[in-house]
Amino acid sequence: MDAIAPLAYTLVAAAPSPAASGTSFDVTAGTGAWLPAVPFQMTLWAVAAAPSLGVAEIVTVTGRATDTLTIVRAREGTTARAVAIGWAAAATITTKTLNELDGDRAPAGDVGLVADHTRVVVRRLRIASGAKYRVAAGAALRVL
Repeated sequence: MDAIAPLAYTLVAAAPSPAASGTSFDVTAGTGAWLPAVPFQMTLWAVAAAPSLGVAEIVTVTGRATDTLTIVRAREGTTARAVAIGWAAAATITTKTLNELDGDRAPAGDVGLVADHTRVVVRRLRIASGAKYRVAAGAALRVL
């Protein structure tokens, strides 16, 4: 499992070169020590926008020398972005992290859950082909 660290957040001080395909960059001086031991997942995004699939990139940090990080680009279905100086860089909890904690892989097919103002935890869900299921508040999963 990847290492984790609390509040591991910093800024890009020297961008990858080229910006959308370079495999190393520098973070703000002295903040590399705040990051977890490699390997770990990191999200990069322009601070002017909230991180989302349209503007952020998840990378795997595979090496760290003080404040210089070596990365593998465009992880977990994200697209390589033109990372610039001043972008946010955070060791974040990603799908990969959650799957490793759960000890299982996320379903490969389409799975949808809608939850309004509640906490939903799905450990293992096996859907029979063609079956329909419903989850009511405070109730167990039932076949329709």
